[in-house]
Amino acid sequence: MQAGCPNSGVRRCVFAIFLHLSINTVSAADWPQYRGPNHDGISSEIIRTNWTSQPPQQLWKVPLGAGLSSLTIQNGRVFTMERHGNTITGREFCVALNASTGAKLWEADIDLADYPDEGVGSDDGPRSTPTVDDDRVYALGSYLNLVCLNVTNGVVIWSRNLVTDYTSGVISWQSAGSPLVVGDLVYVAAATASNRLFAFNKHTGALVWRKHNDTMTQASPVFATIANVPQVIFFTQSGLVSVKPDTGDQLWRYPFPFSTSTAASAVVANNLVYCSAAYGVGGGAVRITNNAGTQTATEVWRTSGSRQNHWATPIYHDGDFYGVYGHGSLSLQCVDAISGLVKWQQAGVGYGSVLKAGKYLTVLEDDGWLVLVQLSTNSYQEIDRFRALTGKCWNNAAVSDGVFYVRSTLEAAAYLVAPPRVQLSSTTGTVTPQGFLLKLTSDDGQPIDSQRAARISVFHTTDPATPLLNWNLLQQPLVPVGNTLQVNDPAANGAAQRFYRAEEAP
Repeated sequence: MQAGCPNSGVRRCVFAIFLHLSINTVSAADWPQYRGPNHDGISSEIIRTNWTSQPPQQLWKVPLGAGLSSLTIQNGRVFTMERHGNTITGREFCVALNASTGAKLWEADIDLADYPDEGVGSDDGPRSTPTVDDDRVYALGSYLNLVCLNVTNGVVIWSRNLVTDYTSGVISWQSAGSPLVVGDLVYVAAATASNRLFAFNKHTGALVWRKHNDTMTQASPVFATIANVPQVIFFTQSGLVSVKPDTGDQLWRYPFPFSTSTAASAVVANNLVYCSAAYGVGGGAVRITNNAGTQTATEVWRTSGSRQNHWATPIYHDGDFYGVYGHGSLSLQCVDAISGLVKWQQAGVGYGSVLKAGKYLTVLEDDGWLVLVQLSTNSYQEIDRFRALTGKCWNNAAVSDGVFYVRSTLEAAAYLVAPPRVQLSSTTGTVTPQGFLLKLTSDDGQPIDSQRAARISVFHTTDPATPLLNWNLLQQPLVPVGNTLQVNDPAANGAAQRFYRAEEAP
């Protein structure tokens, strides 16, 4: 008996259970909020890299109403926002798509679609990305209407209009920030006369706290634990403001004054926090330290001019930031997180965006090309690319269970990029005097090469309720036999029951 399981978000794993009539599975890794589970643009999923010889398989492609909203994924549903009607009298809608087919499941009217500011064009649309949490979806309209929806049918559970309920203004280019959900609270920013940072109860919509006189930008708040302290970080027109999640009390702040124009969120790199704004403002990084229970932000470096992010937030990896920098003239850059110095740059990406999948950087260029890049601190090393979309791609991609989900202002699509799954089985189905012989095969029938074999481990236990971290590693080597890998467990001889699983590390 055997059971394959999808990506767990940590490792791709396959369970095989012998001498027992039950099957275990692990749920797929969701992408529940803007820039992924941890709001850092990073997924641990394994993706294959042979895009030229075997292009990513298109699962579906569907037209969408105009929008700059990105995608979130949970339990077989894809969520985004789109514009219906024109750019003056139209409406913004949150929509849910079937993750397997792209078929629209429901749509919910959120807010006015009126974009008087120049710069985007006739394909302008909602900028915010829905956040999905358990059985609810949280959407924030361009005119600051925060709506909580039923994940199954899109029915409104509660709403809070920050303009009408709290007399908030609306900044230039309207709101692009996405709601942040942590615990029982949902966090947003506004442009009220005072007390501009908000936390609402996610279940009821009741106001829990509103504090601080820092005006919103298009950036989304992020949650992080820095120096062992959980915190929510808002990137405002006065700079970074970090608060205690439950009370909104200030933990630290970093003065970084500028006008409205940034949609790039703060990036947390261990105890370093980076931020950046466009139109020549530049970027800066601060180190957060604890001293007698008080957190302090100390500037590490500051740049100005073209060293800036506009709305594409970088990712952090092993001491470096990788992202799209510049304004007008843009390039993909690798920037040293400690010094702020550029290690390499590559032009031609336009207003694209980045995410990290497994060991690789993926770049969705603004003309619809999806590019696979080696995460190298030394130079730009392109591995492969393919054309995923038509239309303007000022949206972030998402990845869930081996599938890239992408959209433009015209359409959305899903592409399978996962490597073939590994299946674990027995060659005999019984315990022999030599032990129990296990076999691992790739579900596409191809041999498992040595590089992939080195990432695979087999674990065992006599009690399936044992936490996965406490399962025992099978010490015997995996031996290539034809298209398979085989391993013998001599200790299984005489065992009343034994449970096995295989894990493939990124």
